[in-house]
Amino acid sequence: MKDYPQASVSVFSEDHLINLYYLNEL
Repeated sequence: MKDYPQASVSVFSEDHLINLYYLNEL
C-alpha cells in the first residue's frame, strides 16, 4: 500500500463508492 500514491487510493475509494451507489440504484 505504501508504494501507491495517496491520489490512487482516493480514486480507488471513489470508484468503490460509485459502484456501491450504482448497485443501490439497481
